[in-house]
Amino acid sequence: MDKVPKLIKLELGKNRIASLSPGVFSSLTSLKRLLLDRNELGNATLSSDIFEGLGNVEILDLGGNNLANLPGDFLKHLVKLKDLILSNNKFESLPEGLFETNIHLESFKLFGNKASSLVLPGGLFENLSSLTLINMDGSNIESLPENIFRGATALVTISLKGNRLRELPETIFQDTINLKNLYLQDNKIREIPSQLFVNLGELQVLDLSQNLITNITE
Repeated sequence: MDKVPKLIKLELGKNRIASLSPGVFSSLTSLKRLLLDRNELGNATLSSDIFEGLGNVEILDLGGNNLANLPGDFLKHLVKLKDLILSNNKFESLPEGLFETNIHLESFKLFGNKASSLVLPGGLFENLSSLTLINMDGSNIESLPENIFRGATALVTISLKGNRLRELPETIFQDTINLKNLYLQDNKIREIPSQLFVNLGELQVLDLSQNLITNITE
C-alpha cells in the first residue's frame, strides 16, 4: 500500500480478509474512506494500531464481519472519523470510551446485530456534540443506560426500532434538545414516563407503534 500515498478511498468489501496487521494502512495518510465490510474478521485479533496513520479517515465500514468485540481504544487513531458503520455483526457489548477521540463523529450505524443481546455502556455517546444520527435497529437491545446520550445535543435522528426495549429511563433524552425523529416501534415498551419528552421541543416524528403500551398520559 506504500506505493499509493494519495489514495483517498479504499474499498475492500466482500472479500475474505480474516486478519489485519498493525500499521497495514499506515502509508495511506490521505485516505478518507475505508470500506472493509463483508469480510471474515470475526475471529481476528483487532487492535487500534490497524488504523495507525489514518488520521484523515472520515468513513469506516466494518459491517458484516461477524465481529463480537472491540478493544476500548480501537478508534483512537481515527480522530477525524465522521461516519462509523458496525452493522450486521455479533456484538454482545461495546466497550466504554470507544469514541473518546472521535469528537467529530456525525453518524453511527449498528443495525442488524446478530448476537442474542447487545449491552451498551453508560455514556457511550457522551459529549459527541457533532453526532446527528444513531441507527441501532434490530440489534437485540433490551435496555439503555440513563446517560447514554448525555451531551449529544446535536442528535437529529435516533432509530431503535425492532429491539427488545421494555422501558426507557425518564431522563434519557434530557440533552437531545435538537432531536426531530425518534423511532421506537416494534419493541416491548409498556409505559411512557411522564417526563420522557420534556426537552424534545423540536421533535417532529415519533413512532411508538407495535409496542405494549396500554395507557397514554399528557
